[in-house]
Formats: sequence, structure tokens, C-alpha cells
Amino acid sequence: MTRKSRKISQKTPQEIEKMKIGGKILVQALEKMKQACQPGISTKKVAKIGEDFVYSRGGKCAFLGYGGFPGVACISVNEEVVHTPPSKKILQMGDKVSIDFGVLWEGFNTDACISFFVGGNKKISAEKIKFLQTIKSAMQAGINAARAGKKVIEISIAIEKEMKTNKKMSIVKDLAGHGIGKEVHEAPRIPNFEKKGMGEDIMLPGMTFAIEPIGIVGKSGEIITVDDGFTIASKSGEIGGHFEKTIAITDEEPEIITEWDFFETI
Repeated sequence: MTRKSRKISQKTPQEIEKMKIGGKILVQALEKMKQACQPGISTKKVAKIGEDFVYSRGGKCAFLGYGGFPGVACISVNEEVVHTPPSKKILQMGDKVSIDFGVLWEGFNTDACISFFVGGNKKISAEKIKFLQTIKSAMQAGINAARAGKKVIEISIAIEKEMKTNKKMSIVKDLAGHGIGKEVHEAPRIPNFEKKGMGEDIMLPGMTFAIEPIGIVGKSGEIITVDDGFTIASKSGEIGGHFEKTIAITDEEPEIITEWDFFETI
């Protein structure tokens, strides 16, 4: 999905309040979608659950039609890493699922993603569990580094440091976090690794970011776009994973706008 480049915007307290309302709706929808991810259900039906909930609360699904995207959510299974449209694909026990979802509320967008295994972790290998745990920890490290007065690159450095603690996985370097607000993707682009020439902007209160480390099992980190024109998958066929929260920079610690604190399985 296309990202728009422009000056980093600072939101007013009133605008952030709108994002917090949308973020609450998003998280409630995300929880319902996760609960629905049982063996035998299609990803299309999972997405419909989220869509119905959002519209019942007066919001809109931010991804639908964005850059031509044909679905309301990105539901990526196993080797699918990101941007997979909902389909008739049936979930199986042990599948890795990443649900990336966005909500538009009164002109402002929020974004979040969780990754998990259908049926829980009991029969999942320790390596795969650690893989998702590492990405989740990297997201939190990035959030902790998002402080007013620091450069945006501090987020990237913190994420990369945590991701590199797991020698059996790789960072997807072609994908990144981003600013968010009136647009789904705003400046700045936030790589999940330290990249020369990027991230020199100083973080200021009122800036809002989507922090989203993305990884693949194995060392290559290579990705491909599949025939549907949207799904990005691992070239190796290994599973990909993705966690994301929308945050607001404050004078103190960052405020998490899409806090999926219900999610404790990884």
C-alpha cells in the first residue's frame, strides 16, 4: 500500500482524543477477530466480524479501498507476511495468523496488528513461539524509545537491537513503521533497522506513529509479492510475523492508542 511522504504532523489534544476513540473500537474488533480464528473458519468470515463491529460503532474500516486494497483487513497466514486480502482460505490448527486492521474515526486513522497460532501454542515448536515473542518484544522496545526530544532513528535502533537477539530469524527491511493520522500512512517512515540518512527528525509531543516490526523465520529476510498483487510473502516459504501499535508522543512516556492488552498468548 502506497505511503505518502510529507512533513511530520503534530496532532492537537482534541485530534488525539478522536484517535483514542477509534483505537478503542479497533482493539475491540481485533479481539473479536482473534477469538473467531478457529480451525475451519475462512479469513473472509474473520474479516467480516471485524467489519460488522466497526460499522456498528459508527467507524469505518481504514484499509478498504486504500491503494486499491480489496478488503477491510489484512489477514496473513503462515508464509504470508503482510497485506493479504481476506479470502475463502480456511484456517487450520497451528496456522500462524497475522491480523492487521485499521479504523477511521471522525477523520483520523488508527492501526494495529497481532500475530498468533490458531489453537494456541501447545503443539507449536519452541523456535516458532520464540520468533513471535521476539517481534513482540521488539515492538515494545521501539515504543519505549519513542520519546520527545529524541530522533526517530532511536525507534529503529531499539527494534533492530531486540530483533537481532534471535539468531534464527531476520528483519524484513523492505517494510517499515510510519506516521499515522489523517492518512493511514504519513511521514516519517520508520525502518525496523538503523538506516543511514533516515530518522533524523526530532520527535515532538503530538506526533503519532504506528510502530510495527516485521520478521521472517530464517536468515534471508527476502520477500515476494504474490499473484493477487497485494500479499507480501516470505520467499523461503517460512512463516512471517508482525506486531503493531499506534502511539502518541507526549512530554513523558508515549501513550499507546491501540493497546491490545487482551493479547497474552505470545
